[in-house]
Amino acid sequence: LTAQRETPRVRLLAPTGKAAAAMADAFSRGRELLDVSSEVRDALPKAAETIHRALHRQTRLDAFGRPTRLRLEADVVVVDEAYVDFGGESAVALINQHSNLLVVHTMSKSRSLAGMRIGYGMGSVELIEGLERIKNSFNPFPLGQLQIAAAIASFNDTEYFQQTCERIINSRDQVTERLQALGFEVLPSAANFVFARHKDTHAEALALALREQGLIVRHFKRPRIDQFLRITIGNEQQNARLLSTLHEILAA
Repeated sequence: LTAQRETPRVRLLAPTGKAAAAMADAFSRGRELLDVSSEVRDALPKAAETIHRALHRQTRLDAFGRPTRLRLEADVVVVDEAYVDFGGESAVALINQHSNLLVVHTMSKSRSLAGMRIGYGMGSVELIEGLERIKNSFNPFPLGQLQIAAAIASFNDTEYFQQTCERIINSRDQVTERLQALGFEVLPSAANFVFARHKDTHAEALALALREQGLIVRHFKRPRIDQFLRITIGNEQQNARLLSTLHEILAA
């Protein structure tokens, strides 16, 4: 996601989440979608080039190779790393090179604190100071003492955090193999869910059949992804029930 000050608009990769699009509409004069078409190999380099240009447009280094102070007219590049702990590569190391880069994390995924509504951002001093000035006006989820204590406890329990991530990654790989054996195409995933479509059965029909059995998966009636299901990785028992139910539905 990139935001420009001189032409106030937000650039988003598409398809994108409804929340990101709504925020862009609310707090900018428009948004531009960087379309990731079905030809992903062709589209991603173009999107990456746009982000690269935004990062470097206003970044200047001093004599020691450090980024200078952020200029007011700089583009701001926001990297949302909600799922990075499940196999992605973090952009945090780039913060010292780009004063206009903001990396945001949530504790709802890999930290297992979804009900606490905790998130945080990492960036240059200028970006963080700017966020501090406006957060109380726009942030609908201010943190209380209980949330702060939970966040600190999570960061202190590295062993549990690592075990949780490893368990989800291993389960994701197992679920992917089983889905492929059932005739699904499963896109490569570095998240706590998989995106899959069946070669013969419509995704919406599968989602409705699963719902009748008490199993909820996400289906999006949107171009290019309307044949895919977003399947969250659960615990061993939940995954086994999902796979066995899918087997029964497809065999009927």
